[in-house]
Amino acid sequence: MVLFVDDIDRLSYDEVGILFQLIKNVADFPKVIYVLAYDKEVVINALNRVQQGKGEEYLQKVIQVTYDVPVPEGNLLEEYFLQRLNSIVNGRESYRLDQEHFQWIYPCIREYIKNIRDCNRICNAFSMKYLLCGEECDVGDLLAITCLLYTSDAADE
Repeated sequence: MVLFVDDIDRLSYDEVGILFQLIKNVADFPKVIYVLAYDKEVVINALNRVQQGKGEEYLQKVIQVTYDVPVPEGNLLEEYFLQRLNSIVNGRESYRLDQEHFQWIYPCIREYIKNIRDCNRICNAFSMKYLLCGEECDVGDLLAITCLLYTSDAADE
């Protein structure tokens, strides 16, 4: 059996500590494999608090094999984001896009896109907003507003 646990780095420090204690002490079952997905730095910081500064040592006791997922290069991430955005917008008969205005605000929008999760969350939120008011506003303005709301929502989590 393979159990996948994702977004561990989004847990509170105490929850990270509890999860790793459970995996290490309780859940060591035969023929069970855990695939844990997390930002190593965040988890080590959380475990440092729980393990009195020995988070990395503790993590090495729990984790047997690690695979570092490379951060996508800026161009690939940007291409992915723009493809997602185009697939949302180009499906509509009429849409407003002031190309010059978009080129002016896009560098600000790009600051909100640091990983695939950001791309997907922003595009999903934008898609819903665009379905509701796409023909009434400029694509670039709506995307910028979506990014601002996304970061506001992310800060509340």
